[in-house]
Amino acid sequence: MKEKYEFIDGEADNLPVQQMCTWAGVSTSGFYHWKSRPLSATAKRRAELRAIILQVFSASQETYGYRRVHAVLQRMNVQAGAELVRALMRELGLVPCRPRPWRATTMMRRRPRPTCWPVTSPLTLPVLGSITIEAPVT
Repeated sequence: MKEKYEFIDGEADNLPVQQMCTWAGVSTSGFYHWKSRPLSATAKRRAELRAIILQVFSASQETYGYRRVHAVLQRMNVQAGAELVRALMRELGLVPCRPRPWRATTMMRRRPRPTCWPVTSPLTLPVLGSITIEAPVT
């Protein structure tokens, strides 16, 4: 029922509510009763957790996964299971990016590079015909 009511609520601007209720097989009074109900305690709790999870995730520069977010919530004395944190992160579309491991970008060479290349002699390849390639002499 919830899905039907949510659909009707979303399309209320485009089509008449009474007609959509008839098509969906629900009563109009049931729809308006659903719409006027306050949020449940679970829905309120999940909304609070979503806000806290968003803060923790953004504070971690979007690198924490659900396990680390759950650990931070435990340290903050927020009661939430790891699977609930995982589900809420999925609903919010939060995907952590793993930072690349640090690697040295330059290597120290044991021998300095030569300042100029050795003398080269032309090398003619019979397959290529008259094309000559300069190759280093070894």
